[in-house]
Amino acid sequence: MVDLNALRICFILLLFVCCSLSVSAGSIFGYDSGDPLPNVTGYRVFDVSGLSTSEKRDSGQLVHSGLNETVNIDKLSQGDYRFSFTVINEGASTWQLTSQDELFHDNVPDTWTRKQTYYNASGSTFFGGNLSGNRINWDTSQGGSVDVGQEALCRVYS
Repeated sequence: MVDLNALRICFILLLFVCCSLSVSAGSIFGYDSGDPLPNVTGYRVFDVSGLSTSEKRDSGQLVHSGLNETVNIDKLSQGDYRFSFTVINEGASTWQLTSQDELFHDNVPDTWTRKQTYYNASGSTFFGGNLSGNRINWDTSQGGSVDVGQEALCRVYS
């Protein structure tokens, strides 16, 4: 039997963004200078314990932030958390999200309980995603767009 009091969840907080881009003869590694270029610039972890469902989406107490690091969150110590990844379009054109774009976060235990997976782009919120094979996938088939220099926020909370 598993001792639930000793169970800890460890995330390697690294979001991957793969987007479909046009390829031209002059492009390098499939990137053309006129394409959008989504770049993950950081993440934030918020304690959203005791908040209503709508408050959990945008409020909470910041408990950690950074990029490309491992963070241990004790899921059983009276806490609910929201993970928010910031993706900035550093390219030369608007990033139009489609079902061919992939937003995912690896190394998440399949036993982790998610209450919502969603992303914000251009002032709209798009809900949907799944957790399978230790990967959270955001459902980009709903679309959305991110203008040059603007950000999308990919979020999930437990």
